[in-house]
Amino acid sequence: MRLTMSIPQLQLHKLLVCLIIFCLCGCDNRPNKSEVINKIKNASKLSTTQFIISKYIFAQKKKKFLFITSSKDYFAAHTYAVIEAGIDFAKITKGDIDVNILEKSISIKLPKVEVLSFSYSPTNYTKLERFSFHKGIGGKFNVSDYDELFRNAQLEIQESLEFINIKPQVEKNTRTLLESYLQNLDFRAIYITFSNN
Repeated sequence: MRLTMSIPQLQLHKLLVCLIIFCLCGCDNRPNKSEVINKIKNASKLSTTQFIISKYIFAQKKKKFLFITSSKDYFAAHTYAVIEAGIDFAKITKGDIDVNILEKSISIKLPKVEVLSFSYSPTNYTKLERFSFHKGIGGKFNVSDYDELFRNAQLEIQESLEFINIKPQVEKNTRTLLESYLQNLDFRAIYITFSNN
């Protein structure tokens, strides 16, 4: 038995074959450069590193009466600040990313590491009872004394940030996260650098 097709059926058959070939060749669900940039910017919340910086406060207040110390008040406490550092991905421009979809490679130049948030609460402290005591009459710490102590502690923590080497840790964490994220987007060659400005 011989199978024959009419001319309209043959044309329809050819059209279906062409559509299938077009879909197989043209249906590429790999992201383009703009999509990659948007996906990287959306991942920015994931690329922060949190640091807790401790500070010990030791203070002494003396009261003198006729050149004689009549009282001494000692205060000691442990306090801390919570710092979030990371990369501001909103600062990434198209010129900072080079994507080659066919070779599945990507090069990214990330902005410099920044302190994104600094949180310090003077109410979050632990009084060190062993080192906090009073001798004599009067001369105790008052509310304004405590305010000044905690304000100075906050300033000292903020000033110490430039000496605490958080940049390498943030860069390492960001690199690890971003490489994993880009591998999930099917990139095989990933090159990440950081701005030194």
